[in-house]
Amino acid sequence: MIQVMSLFIALLFLCAVFIAGAWGLAWRLVPEHRRRARLRWLLPWSIKGLVLPALLWTIMNLGVSWSLQPFMPEIQAAQNKGGDWLPEFFRVLAAGLFIVSSYWAAVTLGWSLFEARVGLEGESRSDFKALCWTAFLGMLLPAVIIVMLASDVRPRDRQHELRQIFRGGMGNH
Repeated sequence: MIQVMSLFIALLFLCAVFIAGAWGLAWRLVPEHRRRARLRWLLPWSIKGLVLPALLWTIMNLGVSWSLQPFMPEIQAAQNKGGDWLPEFFRVLAAGLFIVSSYWAAVTLGWSLFEARVGLEGESRSDFKALCWTAFLGMLLPAVIIVMLASDVRPRDRQHELRQIFRGGMGNH
């Protein structure tokens, strides 16, 4: 249980970093005279795009009744086995909150960058484009590394599987 709660707290901290970063950057990308309007847009967007999906994910995985079982099979199995199913619930909840907050932050930043680009002209616009491309390319390398570390692809095993399929013919593996 301690390991699961540590994971939950760590991912909750990362969620808070994503949310604060998206709020801060969306706020800073807007000229001062339009910041109040940005806040009026950002608050309802945060509720619709962040709070409601997180709340829905939590409710869907609680297993509210016998007819509405938890969405994730790991929680269903833990509840049906009896005993303590909360560690599995917190693990799934942490993963869901992490996904929701990171996607929300990416969409929020993308939209904020798009709106910031619309108001620029001339050299400011080309400088902004260059900055966006530099940031994109700078983030591409860590993203590729993360995907490679997280994937379960072993090229040697895949080659072996393909050889077996083609030696035995299609459907005989």
